[in-house]
Amino acid sequence: MSDGEKERGLGVEFFHLQPEENVVFTLSGLLQAVQALVEGYFSSSFWVVAEIADLRKRIHIYLELVEKEGDSVKARIRGIIWSSSAKIVDMFEDETGQRLKVGMKILLQGRLRFHPAYGLSLEVQGINSNYSLGEMARKRREILQRLAQEGLLEKNRQISLPLVPQRIAVVSSEHSAGFEDFLMHLKENPYGFRFTVKLFPTLVQGEEAEFSLLGALEAVRMEARHFDVVVVLRGGGSRVDLSCFDSYALGKMVAEFPLPVLTGIGHHRDESVMDCVSYSALKTPTAVADFLVDRVKAFEEGLNRELSRLWGATWETLECYQMELSDWIRRFRGDALLLFQKEREKHLRFEERFDLLLRAFLEKARVTQHDLEQAFRRETVKRLEEMKQSLDQEEKALVLLHPSNVLRRGYTLTFSEGKIVKSVHDCSVGQKLYTQTHDGQLMSEVKERHERTDGTFL
Repeated sequence: MSDGEKERGLGVEFFHLQPEENVVFTLSGLLQAVQALVEGYFSSSFWVVAEIADLRKRIHIYLELVEKEGDSVKARIRGIIWSSSAKIVDMFEDETGQRLKVGMKILLQGRLRFHPAYGLSLEVQGINSNYSLGEMARKRREILQRLAQEGLLEKNRQISLPLVPQRIAVVSSEHSAGFEDFLMHLKENPYGFRFTVKLFPTLVQGEEAEFSLLGALEAVRMEARHFDVVVVLRGGGSRVDLSCFDSYALGKMVAEFPLPVLTGIGHHRDESVMDCVSYSALKTPTAVADFLVDRVKAFEEGLNRELSRLWGATWETLECYQMELSDWIRRFRGDALLLFQKEREKHLRFEERFDLLLRAFLEKARVTQHDLEQAFRRETVKRLEEMKQSLDQEEKALVLLHPSNVLRRGYTLTFSEGKIVKSVHDCSVGQKLYTQTHDGQLMSEVKERHERTDGTFL
């Protein structure tokens, strides 16, 4: 058994001493006995590991210290740092860069105190900074390992940074010196490049900083299409001030952000979780501004080089085309002349052939005309002969119809008073009539007049 175990054994033995029978304690008397027992047994200070479950600062600092097993509280005790011992907190924060806060696991040096009215408590006399530094490094390392296991550590660096990042969303404190330096460097860049900057204000230190940063980044995400890059700025500060950037939630949001995230947080010696997952950690706000200006300048220089190459290539191409054009013109002239000669010879041959064809056609046409003339003459003679025969027949018919020939065939013409008598009504009884025959005239007088009624001759 070790000395310590022996002492604990003595204490338990002492505590288990049985009071005399029928002795009645007052409560204060009993608790004073417990006080004497506890403070006598734990008369010297000791080291204990505990997690801060609650922290209240008044004149003194009041703590609630716990030991957890999973989500369950395995042990709990009140702690107190008297104002006279406040320097141990300052030393701790200077050495670790962290403020004492809820959730922090620390190694405390203290003494147990028991007050009959307030119970058991731990009077803190010292805080081991090395333990906390190791604990912080362990937590930070665990966050980075978790981000790496989730494939997030390099995710933001896989986003393409625009060649000309001039639309910038800034997440920073509105009145911080870092933000002012950033704006000044952009505005006074020696190349006259213009940048559009919109600030999304946030807290960059304190207990609420992490929540405020998450809110500002979410606001940028809602307007992401209006920006080329996001810049998170925080000027110089202590490790305590920069501890809010060592957050898994912030690291995850930056890693999954739809735009490249540039960080300018703190000084060169500091590297936060956000730095590790961002597209590029430039450390200081002015370094971020210089990075953006250099990026645009590199694009302009590259553009100028490309323009120079383009001009050179253009002139070279034009010269090649000019040479090809000249050669083509020469070949065209030769080809055109040869083609002209060929076409002229072809034309002459065509003219000769056409002349021969024309002559042959005219000769053939002349023969055809002669045949037509002969046929026309034959047809004309034929038609004239037919017409002559017709006229002869008509003439014969006319001769036969002549009145003298008609009279010879026995017909007569009767006149009365110089008019031909065509009806019995043209003359009256007693009227003189003259009858013309083919060989003379007869004179007669009308004795009677009979009209034919049945169409037969009398």
